[in-house]
Amino acid sequence: PVALGVSDGATYFSSVTIILRRGTAELDGEPIFSGHTVYKSGAHTLTMTAGGKTRTVTFTMDTAALGYTYKEYDGYAAIEFSRGTATLDGFPYLSGEPITTDGSHIFVLTGPNGNSREYRFETGFSLPSVFGVTDGGVYAHPVQLRIAGAGRVLLDGEAVSGETVVSASGTHTLVLYSADGKRSKTLSFTLRTAVSEADLKYTDLHAILDEENGVFLTYLEGVSSLRIHSTDNLSVVKRSILLSAPVKAWALEGSWLLLFHEDSMPSSVLFRLFPGWTTPSFTAGGFIIFRSTAFLPPISCRRTLPNCCWKPAAALTA
Repeated sequence: PVALGVSDGATYFSSVTIILRRGTAELDGEPIFSGHTVYKSGAHTLTMTAGGKTRTVTFTMDTAALGYTYKEYDGYAAIEFSRGTATLDGFPYLSGEPITTDGSHIFVLTGPNGNSREYRFETGFSLPSVFGVTDGGVYAHPVQLRIAGAGRVLLDGEAVSGETVVSASGTHTLVLYSADGKRSKTLSFTLRTAVSEADLKYTDLHAILDEENGVFLTYLEGVSSLRIHSTDNLSVVKRSILLSAPVKAWALEGSWLLLFHEDSMPSSVLFRLFPGWTTPSFTAGGFIIFRSTAFLPPISCRRTLPNCCWKPAAALTA
């Protein structure tokens, strides 16, 4: 006896139709005819008889829905399901377990007979972190904001990221948004620096704040110079340093201020800034040192060595 549509030991996740070539057949003890469709979940036994011979085929139907529901709540998500087992990003996951981690996720639900469904989704519940100020804080000096984490931050309505120095006197507002844009938080802080941004004689200044040594520097986009301001009165420029290329970015690293620019700066600038020195070196008393890289050649300026015009705590603030 031969039947088409089912195989011995197989499992099916949708309906199957049994086609009989010859003879008679019973399914789970009940007579059936060729073209019979099986829908019911569970184990089934097909017995066929033809020409005095009998053949038995057993198979399993699993047509119950393998479903799940994804929901987002305040600060977390959860996936609920009623049958099968699941993993989230490769780890076992229980129905309804809170999902609080930001990023891309893969949810896989596997039925009792091995069929599975996959769901990919993104979460972004966490707000970015802002360091350098506290909500309601009042400061008598410029502050440096450090922004970390996913999402976006608006400072007085303008997007900011990374490190940003705020020097203008007055009340400032920070709005933090989660990566998915569904959560937000508003902070405010006040600077009482006795001067406004206009008092610094220019608008759209870029600022460098060395909080450790109490030094405040400014530079303008496209201008090849730095200005060192008095910490007692920011409108007073104590010193200007000419550079051969505009500053594009900066970083404080250990005892060094790193200034990044587009063009390689010739070492001859060193001798204009620090007459008497002939060999750039990290051990020669703390002058500007030039290092070339494949992309952005940085100028490294010593901040704390003796006899250096970049010594912030003593030489620059005196």
